Formats: sequence, C-alpha cells, structure tokens
Amino acid sequence: STTELLKGSLDRHVNVLQCPLRILRLLLEHGSDGASVAKSLVKVHDLDSVSVARCVSEALKVKMTAVAARSQSAQHMDPIFSVTEVCDSPLELGNALLGIVLEGRDLCPDVEADFVLLAHHYYKLAGTVDGLEVLVTLARERCSNYIESKNVKALARLALGLIRHPEMHVGIDLLIKNDRMEELLQRRAATGPFGNSPREVIMRSAIMASLQRCRPGDQEAVLMLDHHFSRPRRIAEIAHDRALKMIKSGKESKSDKDRYPLLAGGISLLADAASGFEAAGCPRRSRKCS
Repeated sequence: STTELLKGSLDRHVNVLQCPLRILRLLLEHGSDGASVAKSLVKVHDLDSVSVARCVSEALKVKMTAVAARSQSAQHMDPIFSVTEVCDSPLELGNALLGIVLEGRDLCPDVEADFVLLAHHYYKLAGTVDGLEVLVTLARERCSNYIESKNVKALARLALGLIRHPEMHVGIDLLIKNDRMEELLQRRAATGPFGNSPREVIMRSAIMASLQRCRPGDQEAVLMLDHHFSRPRRIAEIAHDRALKMIKSGKESKSDKDRYPLLAGGISLLADAASGFEAAGCPRRSRKCS
C-alpha cells in the first residue's frame, strides 16, 4: 500500500533527525495515507505544535486550491481534511489557517472563505474568545471585498458559515441589496433538507430581517423565502392577502377589461390559499377561503 511504501522510504532513504519538518511536508502531500505516518513522525520527534500547524495549513492550501480549480464539490474535500489530525492543537491550527488568510498569497476567494470557516471551527474547539473576535472582524471586512469583486459564492459561504455571529449579517444584507438572495438559498439547499434546527431558525430569521431592512415590502422575495423553507401556512397567508387585494381592485375597477382578470386571479389565489391552509393543518382558515 501507499502507507507501507512511505514507511519503507523513510526507513531506507531519509534521516528524519536532520530534517523532520521537511519530511512532514512531503508526507502531508500524500493526504490520508501520508497523514498516518506523519502523526508518528510528529510524536517520535516531539515536533512543536506551531510548526506542525503551519505545515498542515500549507498542505491544505495546496490541496484545496487544486480542488477549487477543478470545481469539485465539497464531498471530494473529505480525504483532504484528514491531514488536520496530524496537529493536536486546535488553537495553533486555527492561528495557522488564519495566518495564511492574512498573508493573502495566491489564495482564491473560495479557498479563503473555507480557510476562515476552518479557522473558526478550530478556534471554537480551543475555546478562544480573542481568536474568534479577530476572525469575525476579518470576515466582516472580507464581505465588502467579495461583493465589490462579484465573488458572491464566497460571500454566501462566509455569511452562512458564520451566521451565528450577528456582526456577519452584513454579508447577508449585501447579498439581499444586490438581489442575490438565491445564492444564499441555493448554498443552504445543497446541504440537505430543511428542518427546525437552531441553525436553520437563525438563518431564516436573519434573511427575513435583512429583507425587512434592505427590501421592505418585497412580497415576492418573502414568498420565495417561505417556499424555500417549506412554510405552507405563511405561503397561504401571503396568497390570501394578495387574493383579497386583487378582488377588491377588481370590484372597484370601472373597466370590464381589467375587472374580470383581477377577479379571476383573486379567486385562483384564494383557492391556492385554501390548499395551503389545509396542508398546514388550518382547516378553519381553509374554509374561510371558500
């Protein structure tokens, strides 16, 4: 196997006592196979966490940049992340990942956003408040950069990944203002079906609050949001309100040409509302639409 070949190569050709970090970098290039040997190397030579974290972060940068260039999906990233197991210090790994972002060398926006989210993950594991504050401040600044350079994919990923931080709702506002709410919804939908988890409630509430701030009165956007989160009662309520307005306009219209289409459209919407209330378990509201 690749692992056995790597072990044999170490034993026969390399004096790891002289250059353990160099060998560590070479091992990490082999992904999960190299990581198993790399962990032994770190343990045997008692390598410091700062250096190990830096090597792991550099290896991730190379691998993730290659994946981004091929436009592969997130599932192809899983084997790559196995190299993080080589470093046993979440704090130093978070620092190293954020350090590469701050350096900004040859880091495309998608990978940069992933690095920020990875650093956030390890800072949370380490329980460092200071690290999280620095990271969120940096991420907030990146939001403006991404929208200016039209990297909406990276912006949506960053805004959703850090949505529990109210400071990051500025990223959602930027997407809403630029009529890119669909990017938020598509990115979330890609992770699987919706439910009522705390994170999904926060996301729905954050987007709704952003719509109220940035696009007040945009019923189409609200309806799209409710459809996306499968909220039949709310969808039915919107349809019911629109139906009543159309019927009222139809009754007040003095032109037959306008009156009948408005009345027909209103009645059709009332039927939709009735079906929606029935699906939401509101039979009384459904009967009132009849």
